[in-house]
This record gives sequence, structure tokens and C-alpha cells, in this order.
Amino acid sequence: MPEICPVEPHDESEIPDLLHLAKIYEGGLGKLWRSKTEATRILAITYPRIRREHLTWASPIMEFPAEVLDLFKSVGISIWVVRALCDARKAWGLPVLLEKAATAKALNKDLSRAQLVGMLTAGICPQFDARPTPNQFNPKRIAKSYRRGLEDGRWSSFSGAEALLGINRGVIAAACEFFDLPLQVRRLFSDKTCTYDLCRKVLEVEKALGRKALIERATLISKSAHQDVPEADVVIRLLAGFVHKSAAVTPRIRIPRQQRKLIVELHCDDSRFLLDRSNELMKIVETGLASLIEAALATLGASPVLSKK
Repeated sequence: MPEICPVEPHDESEIPDLLHLAKIYEGGLGKLWRSKTEATRILAITYPRIRREHLTWASPIMEFPAEVLDLFKSVGISIWVVRALCDARKAWGLPVLLEKAATAKALNKDLSRAQLVGMLTAGICPQFDARPTPNQFNPKRIAKSYRRGLEDGRWSSFSGAEALLGINRGVIAAACEFFDLPLQVRRLFSDKTCTYDLCRKVLEVEKALGRKALIERATLISKSAHQDVPEADVVIRLLAGFVHKSAAVTPRIRIPRQQRKLIVELHCDDSRFLLDRSNELMKIVETGLASLIEAALATLGASPVLSKK
């Protein structure tokens, strides 16, 4: 029985390089396991995150010549790399792929996995270019492209994805956050109206209200709208609770027990209404109270106190 030498991962949850995984599988076939399903179950003891898909994509890698595989010795071979190599071989054949591999090797540089794949697949694999056209924002496509890249090992962070996708890391993060929102919320917006600014507004509403309240309001909007969902701006206002009746301001005056104070409160469901008109409201309150105090002092025969300006 041949000796099986699995690669020691940096972390027990990591997946080994697919080339090594292919050798491990071939070495144990018929001895430790009889199928990829059995092998996945056994190898999961060492590599908890391994899936049958990893073994499925590991098999074709053994068909490529060493001149190609050696390019990835330092960066490793992921599912994404195998897909790219298979597409390149299908498009050009092995002779052209070998020429491209020789060109990459002749550079004598430490190229990243993405750079190597780019050189080997340039011009034939548009599916690897997930960049949207100018002025186009599609949170679903951006989020799926980002997570697919994480699984394939193309990048490990928003910063890494920014360089390869050509999309600002903040935009990628917003798309992922919006795509993580419950379906009750996302279905209120169509792909055509789902702009970056709109997504940010929805996320701000969720942050202020909480996810439970956001879902409740989204459900009510869907039920009241029947078939015709309101315009995006209207939906945002409804989610935030900016309705007509919320513009009513209810004043309240109270005197704390055992304190020589008079507290005036203004209650309004729409806090933005108060904030936008805070200066106007303060002037009204100050003028009204000043008149009230002067009248009260006059009844007592006292002179009004003029405030310093």
C-alpha cells in the first residue's frame, strides 16, 4: 500500500492544495475508500471544511503537464484554478497552454494565483471578469461574485476583491450586507431601481430599527401594496416610518417633584422632522415661554428680566 502524506494545513479547517488532494485520493482509492463520497467523509476528520466538490475538481488536475502545475507550487491550486485551466485547454489545447505557461515562467517573478490564471486565460474566460459595466450596481451579482471568489481562493477580504473586481471595497461590502437582508425586504426593490445609495439607506434603517422591525414593516408594505409595489423612495420612507401623520408634534410640560424647573418636551414619531426644524421650534418655544413668563410676572407686580444677548 503506498504511503499517503497529506499536506499539513496552517489551520485544521483549511482545504489542502487540490493537486495534493488528488494524490491523496488516488492513493487511498480501493484501500481506504471506494468512492469520492466515502473519501470526503473520511478526510473530513482532518479537513472539516472539505466537500465532495473538492475531490471532483481535484481529479482533472492530474491530466495537466508538470510545466503548467509547477507554476502554482507556491500559491496552490484551488477549484477556481482548475476551472480556468480546463477552460483554457478546451479553448486552445495543451500546446498553446504550454506556451503560455512557458511565458509566465520566463518572467521569473513571484506571481499571485490570480495573476497566473490571468495570463493563462486572458481573452477566453470572460466569466472570470465579474466587474459590472459603468454606473451599474447589482448587489446580488456583486455579492455572489465576492463569495464565489472567497470559496475559490481568489481573495480573502474586500480589499483583495477590490483589486481584481475593480469595485470599491465599500460598494462590495454594501452589496453583501444588502443581499444578506431577508427576502421580505429585498423583494420590495427591483434590480433596476436598486442603486448603491438606496441600499445604504435601507441598511441605515435596519441599523436604527433592528431587523425584526424592518421585516415587520416590509411585510406590511407588501400586503398593502398588493400587486403594485410603491416607488423605491416611497418604500424607503415607509420602512423608516416617515408617514403623513407622524409629522404631528405633541408638546408636554412637566415640573419635576422637589425641583424648581419647568421642562418642555416635544414628542414626534418622525425624529427627522424635529431635527430638520429644530432651530425654528426653539425660537417658537423661547418666544412663547418669554411671553408667558412676562405675563405671569406682571400679575405679581414684578418687572420682567431681560435676557442678555
